[in-house]
This record gives sequence, C-alpha cells and structure tokens, in this order.
Amino acid sequence: MTHETFKSIIDQLKQLKKRFEELKWDVYTDDFIWYGQTGEGVRFAGATDMVAVDQQGRIHVLDFKTTRSPLRFEKQIQYKGEIFDINDEDVVTDYGWITVTDEDQIPEGAERRVTSRFLSEIATKDFGHTTGRRTYAQQYARQLTAYRHLIQAETGREVASMEIIPFYVDYTVEDEKVTSINDIKVYNTVDLSQEESLREDIDGVENFLNTRNTTRVKDDIVHTIEQSKNTLAELQSRIAEKYKRLSNKNAISVAKAEADVLKDIETL
Repeated sequence: MTHETFKSIIDQLKQLKKRFEELKWDVYTDDFIWYGQTGEGVRFAGATDMVAVDQQGRIHVLDFKTTRSPLRFEKQIQYKGEIFDINDEDVVTDYGWITVTDEDQIPEGAERRVTSRFLSEIATKDFGHTTGRRTYAQQYARQLTAYRHLIQAETGREVASMEIIPFYVDYTVEDEKVTSINDIKVYNTVDLSQEESLREDIDGVENFLNTRNTTRVKDDIVHTIEQSKNTLAELQSRIAEKYKRLSNKNAISVAKAEADVLKDIETL
C-alpha cells in the first residue's frame, strides 16, 4: 500500500468518525457473538462487525461490505416508465424503474429517483450459494435482520438501524495472494431498514425467526449450531457482560475503531 493510498483511507475514515461524533454515538468493534433461536427453537448465532449506542440507549448495527466492483455502491439515476420486451421494442412487458446515465434521458413529468446500484444489482453468490434473483441489498438486509433479532432478544434493547459501511477495494493478486492494495473508497453508510424496497425481505426474515411451528428451511441468513453447553447462569453472565461493555462509553474510542477497520482491510 502506498503512502498516498494509506493517507486517503485515513482521511475517509476521519469523515466516518466525524459522522459518528455528530450523532453522539458510542462505537464498539468488540468481537460480539450473539446467540439466539428461531420461534421453533432452532439455535443460531451471528458476529457483528461494529455496533453503536446512541444517546437514547438504542443500538445501531453497522456491517462492513467490500467489493472489487467499482460501480456497486455508486449512485444511479432512475425514472418510472414502461419496460419494453428486449426482442420487440413495441411490446410493453412491465412498468417500473428504468436506469439511465443522464438526467436528460428522463421523459418530462416522469417520476425520478437517485439510488445506489447495489439495491438492484443481482448478487452472483450468497454465502457460497447461488442467489437466484436476489439482489445484494436483499442479501445484506436478510443478514442484518438476523443480527437485529439476536441483539434485541439477548439485550432487550431496541435496534434502531441496520447500516452497511460500503468499501470499494482495488487490490492486486499474485499466486493467489494479495500483493498490494491499490485503492480504497469508503462510501456513506446506508440504513437498510429505511429502504422501502427491502421491507418484504426484512419482514419475511422477522416472521420466520419469530413464528413457532414453521417448517425448518435452509435459509442463507441463518445456520444452526450445536446444542449449547452453557448453563442458564453462564448465559445470563454473558448478557450482563455485554450490557456492561455496551454501556461503558470509554470502552473503545473511534480511533480504535479506525485501527480495527484498517486491520480488516489489510487482510483482504
């Protein structure tokens, strides 16, 4: 990594730090592993990258998402209109959002919006499996909804947002090893819980995790774990410790959070 690239990363992380400071969030990158179960008793667990606690005591889940695609987290312009058959431009097959490269391509009076590409880009892989027609945003939302379920069940605190911190990473690979990091771009955080297009996915996961007597399915966002050997007392002790760590405003500084992010980046 060159000095210029490293300096660029630090400058971008300082902007992220500034946002957290303006929100008056206490940020933690401790290695939290959350345990829980579905409504039918299937046990599962998840590890969060970062959590924050606001002035009202609410928790915010923050998850790092990296890509080598330079466009995935870029903004795109869309308008609502007729979608034509790919083989016959006179046949209308649907009505929905159409992506354009310039504002001038939007018909007069058409509804428009500026959104991120990952909200509509189809994911090729999802935890090692093909995704069908699931977008990256749907994949992320399902994962973070599971985290929210675990955290709220274990701490009793409200999870007020489910946010991703997108990173574009350009690196060189030689002999199956990363030899250099050429560029990194840190994007603004995106709160997936506020994306209306993801409401069905978020509600669907919550319903699955909360409902009893559901058919056990192989859902990509959860995995079963072996029967816990911890006693109830041990579980209560772990929850109490997490409360203590989340409540201790001096437990970790944002500077420490920056260092942990850089460490993660170096291992890409």
